[in-house]
Amino acid sequence: MLASQGLECETTVLQADVRECPENICLGFGLSIGSQLMRIERTRTIDGEPISYEQTYINQRDCPSFLELDLTRSIYQLLRTVCSADIHTVEESIEVVPGMGRCIRHLKLQTGAPLLRVFSRALDSAGHPVVLSQDTYPANKVRLTT
Repeated sequence: MLASQGLECETTVLQADVRECPENICLGFGLSIGSQLMRIERTRTIDGEPISYEQTYINQRDCPSFLELDLTRSIYQLLRTVCSADIHTVEESIEVVPGMGRCIRHLKLQTGAPLLRVFSRALDSAGHPVVLSQDTYPANKVRLTT
């Protein structure tokens, strides 16, 4: 879609590892607090300008070799094609938050800058979580339409 508009989008993987997940992520997966999940941290740029900061969590039980894949590609497409994931429904919540920490450093913004944060939880047809992500965008550079 961006390429058709003459824009070049690039994805950079900042970190990809297995780590203890934050409480809200564990709860979103229905796991006990302190559980280990795969975490992929990425940024996306359009024509060299940061447009998103993404943190994605996947249960290694569902696709143990996921971190060995080309994580610059679409996470959902990799889950479907390589891991045979059945992504049936995606639940999202959206909020405006002040920028802070790693997120604003990677988006090259000042502390307190308004950000749009989208929390997504993809479920399989049985209602089990497949992937949870928290994507953050500079509020002045995105528009959501439904």
